[in-house]
Amino acid sequence: MFHDYVIEQQIGQGGMGAVYVCRHRELQNIRKVLKVIATELMEAPDPSSSPSVRADAERARAFVFDRFEREAAAVSRLNHRYIVPIDGIGTVDGRRCILMPFLEGRSLEQVLQERGGCLTPHETLHVVVQIARALDYAHRRGIVHRDLKPANIFITPSEDDPWEIRVIDFGIAKQMHAVASTVWHSPLGTPLFMATEQFERASEATPLSDVYSLGVMVYLMVTGRHPWGNDHNAFELYRRQLSERPDPAPTMPPGWADTVFSAISPDPQQRPRSMQEFAYPLAAALAAAATPPYENGLEILRGVAPRWASSSPNDETLRGTTTTGAWRAAISGAWIAESGPWPAATSGTWPVGSWPGAVSESRSAAASAPSSAPAPPPSATSPTASPAASGTPMPAAWKLSLLATVAAALAAIVVFAIVRALEGR
Repeated sequence: MFHDYVIEQQIGQGGMGAVYVCRHRELQNIRKVLKVIATELMEAPDPSSSPSVRADAERARAFVFDRFEREAAAVSRLNHRYIVPIDGIGTVDGRRCILMPFLEGRSLEQVLQERGGCLTPHETLHVVVQIARALDYAHRRGIVHRDLKPANIFITPSEDDPWEIRVIDFGIAKQMHAVASTVWHSPLGTPLFMATEQFERASEATPLSDVYSLGVMVYLMVTGRHPWGNDHNAFELYRRQLSERPDPAPTMPPGWADTVFSAISPDPQQRPRSMQEFAYPLAAALAAAATPPYENGLEILRGVAPRWASSSPNDETLRGTTTTGAWRAAISGAWIAESGPWPAATSGTWPVGSWPGAVSESRSAAASAPSSAPAPPPSATSPTASPAASGTPMPAAWKLSLLATVAAALAAIVVFAIVRALEGR
């Protein structure tokens, strides 16, 4: 038993614990889901183990407890139609557990597998706008999900909407205005959907990290593959994210590539500044479908997020969404190669056996330490020698604009000289 619910059967198992379905003792039609920490994670380390093993085990236990408490605290603050709520927290047989609603449906990951890896652009937009609304709500309340992926989006068809969703699993969510009992200095999340800053240090995640993850999901949903392939090696994936352009996406709807490529920029400052800035351009660029329901993107936006649909690209909050960002570098062949906070990753000199978080710690410490030696002047091979190496690539469009400006100035000077010569005659 857990309160008034009879625990019936296990329906899922993961590294952190198990998931059970339970039914109300008197109201048999009411079902809930109970998430329970794994027994082995609750056990104290073996006293005969070495000090380092015991310390690692204690840190793992602290993290597991912190994760459960974090999820309960985060979700209890969120009351949104697209976020699964929490109904209670407690203990069963000495194991911490969380009580949540039982959802009818399937995860987005399962739906994609059944559909051959892709959804139609209109289905994709319908799902993405709901996710964006849910995460925008969470961000405004100081919560970053940090593990946004198809497996954590549940499709719960309703009478009015066959694509209604719920965002689930805030287990590694970051509360931006709270101090966590455990600080995670290494990567945390699912590598295929993690923003570059989460590889470097999970504690640095911001709402823009969720924008990145949603950008990867959009790319996956319309192309059936990941922007940098399906390589599950975290170090190789991270290196490619920093140094290589995403694979071309010719099947992406017209007008979407600019926004999506900007969202998955390795530089957070190049991404749309909010979930609304990300969703609106996708909706504005999507024409009506050739088959029912014949809705264009803005009609979908009006149905799912009416307040967002009243905005326009000229509003201050949306200005520049599709005219700035890393997509300029991507289309000009100047993706952030050999730049950023991780030159080792792009140069192939990654420290074997070390996590990016540990490297970040040492480099941050070195950067903050005072130095008595003067800094050497920049050279042709130093990171400050070229705009691309300093993390500010010069797109081809920028160069053309500069050339056009210079040409116009020269032409004006010539015309002025001719006019003065004619006046002299």
